[in-house]
Amino acid sequence: MNTENNEQFTPTSLTVGEIFNGENIYKIPNYQKQYEWLDNQVEELWENLYEGFTSSKIKRTNATYFLGSIVVIDNKKGIEEIVDGQQRITTLMILFCVLSSSFPNINQDVNEENVPWVIKKNKILSSIFNSMDKAKLQVQSNPSYDIAFEREIINNHNFETIKKPTLKELKEENPDNKYKNTAWILHNKLSELSEETRGEFVNYIFNSVKIIKIVCIEETFAIKLFQVLNDKGLDLTSPNIIKSYLLEKISDDNKKELFMQDWKKIENNLESIKSINLDDFLVLYEYYKLKHNPEKSIVDELKKIFRETDANMSIKELLDFSVKLKEVFECKNRLIYSLRYLPWKFHVLTAIISAKEVKYEKFNELMYEIRRFFYICWISGKTLNNIKQTAFDLIKMIVDKNSLEDIKTLLNDKLSNDNMIETAISNIKEDVYLDNYIKGLLLSVDYTIGGAKKNGFIEINKDLHIEHILPQKFKNLSGWNHIDTKYGNAVANTLGNLTLLVGEKDLDAENFRFYKKIQLYKGMNNEQCDISKIISFNITEKIINDFDTNKYEQNWNEKSINDRKTWLLDEIGKMLNIEII
Repeated sequence: MNTENNEQFTPTSLTVGEIFNGENIYKIPNYQKQYEWLDNQVEELWENLYEGFTSSKIKRTNATYFLGSIVVIDNKKGIEEIVDGQQRITTLMILFCVLSSSFPNINQDVNEENVPWVIKKNKILSSIFNSMDKAKLQVQSNPSYDIAFEREIINNHNFETIKKPTLKELKEENPDNKYKNTAWILHNKLSELSEETRGEFVNYIFNSVKIIKIVCIEETFAIKLFQVLNDKGLDLTSPNIIKSYLLEKISDDNKKELFMQDWKKIENNLESIKSINLDDFLVLYEYYKLKHNPEKSIVDELKKIFRETDANMSIKELLDFSVKLKEVFECKNRLIYSLRYLPWKFHVLTAIISAKEVKYEKFNELMYEIRRFFYICWISGKTLNNIKQTAFDLIKMIVDKNSLEDIKTLLNDKLSNDNMIETAISNIKEDVYLDNYIKGLLLSVDYTIGGAKKNGFIEINKDLHIEHILPQKFKNLSGWNHIDTKYGNAVANTLGNLTLLVGEKDLDAENFRFYKKIQLYKGMNNEQCDISKIISFNITEKIINDFDTNKYEQNWNEKSINDRKTWLLDEIGKMLNIEII
C-alpha cells in the first residue's frame, strides 16, 4: 500500500507480552461495537492458542503463532484507539485478569535465571495496569456500561464463584454478561490444566504468540485501512464515529444519558423512512450546514461543524432536523410526493428540510419552483455534476431566506443558460418508455390533476408498470389490425400510448385486445389476468371514461393516441410552467 508524504501507518510484529508492555493505554472508541464474543469465538481462540502451544512442545521448537493484526490510532497522549482487533484484545485482557486473580502462584517455582522469559504474576499485572495504576484497556464510555468491564473484570478478585450467564442474559445488549461468560470459559479452561502446563502455556502466549500492530497517525486513514484488512466488511460507520466524538465532549453522566436518549429518538424517527438511513441523514444535515459541496470526508466535515458547539445543543439540532425529515415523508402534500421521485435525493431533500427548518414563508410556492427546476433538469438528461452547484446555491438561498423571486431567478438562469427547457420539450415529445424519469413524471401528473386521492404516496417498485395501451407487438395480435403498422411502430413508446398500472398481473395482459384491457384497468379479474391489487390512477381512468362514453367508438386508434399525447403534454406543461404544444 502506498503512502503519501510521511508514513501514515507503521506495522510491527510484536509478541502478546510486547503488545501490553509500556505505559500506553488502549482505548476502544464509542463508535466500536460492544464486546460480543460468545462461547464459539472464545473457545476457538483458546483451541488455536493451545494447539500452537502443544505443537511447539512436540516439535521442540520456539515457533511463533500469528494471532492476526490490530489497527490503532496513536494520539500522542499515551492513548491508542483500537480501530480493529478490539474483540481479541478484550479477550486477552480478560485472560490476564483471570490469571492474576485465580492463579497468583503461576510459575513461582521457576528460576528466572534459568528461564528469563518466564511469566509470573508481576508481569501479568504490568500487562493489566501501567505504573500509574491505570487499566491498560479502557472500553467505551457509554454511561450505561462504562464501569461494567472495570467491575466485572479489572477489579474482580473472585472469578472462582462466577456463574455462566444464561442464553437469555447473553442476548441482552448490556455487555456485562458477555464479559462474565468469557471469564467463566477461560477460568474453566485454565483450571483443567496442570500447574506446570498452565505455566508453560502462559509463557507461550506472552512470548511466542505474535500480533501485527499497525499504528496509524490519523483516524480517516485508519478506517480506510480497516476496510482493506477486514473481509467481513466495515463495522465502523460515520454515525458511530460522530456519536462517539460528541459523547467525548460531555463529562457529566446525566447529560450523557440525555444525549443517548436524543440519539435514540433520531434513530426512531428514521425507522419509518425506508429510503433514508442514519448515514444518509448525516449527509443531509451536512449539506444543510455547509451549503456547499463538502471538501473533506463527512466525518471530518461534521467534526469541524461540531467543534465549537456544545454537544447537547448539537444533538438537539440533529433531533429537530430528524423531526423535519420525518414530516417530509409523512406529509400528505402531493408536491412533496412528486419531489421524492427525483434522483438527486440528498440535494432535493436538503432543500425541502431547509425550508422547513427556517420556516420559509412561501413554502408551497417554493416547492413548486423546486419541482419545476429539477424535473426539467431530469427530462433534459442532466446529471448531478451539471446541476450540483445550482443545487447548493439553492440550499444556501433557502437557509438565508432569500426572496422567492431571487430563487426563481437563480433557477431560471440555469435552465436558460443550459437550454434545458428546449431540450426537455424535445425529449418529452419523442419515445419516452425507456427513459428513467417517465414513472415519476406520470405519477406527478396524476397527483397534479387530483389522482391517487385515497392511496397517498405511490412507491415506484416492481408492481408499478408502464402500460402500453397499444401493445408493442400489435402487428401479430388479434383485435389490433386497424392500426397502421408504420404509425403504430412510431407511437407505441410515446406518451400518447402509455399509462400507469399497479398490480401483480400476467405479463400476457399487455397483449389483450382493447376491450379486455379496459376490464384490466377497471380491476376486473378473469382467468387470463390475475390482479391482486389495483390503484386507480386518474390518467388511466381517463381512458376508461373515454371508452365508456364511446368517444373513440370504443376502440384505441390513431385519434385516441394523438388526443392522449396532446392532453398529457398539456398537463405536463401546466405542471412545469412551460409551453410544450
